Amino acid sequence: MAKCECDFCSRDYPKFREMMWSTDGEVRSYIEELFNHWQDTAADLNYSEAILDGSWPQAVEILEKSLERAKETRALRADRSGNNTTTEEK
Repeated sequence: MAKCECDFCSRDYPKFREMMWSTDGEVRSYIEELFNHWQDTAADLNYSEAILDGSWPQAVEILEKSLERAKETRALRADRSGNNTTTEEK
């Protein structure tokens, strides 16, 4: 099995492990919390990028629904501001 060469596996995780074992419990807990948050954020970003670039399996369906919601939101905002006319972008 080939070893992963991504930045996380080759650079970040070894540094993280080293820091984790060289700190006390309170600092270790905080570092772990920050690291987990960073991982979650990175995963969310990768998911969003995959949808936007079309490589996610249901990207088209997700984008169509998102566009529909965006149009509805724009129409609601226009109604609230007193502008009852909406124009389609061409």
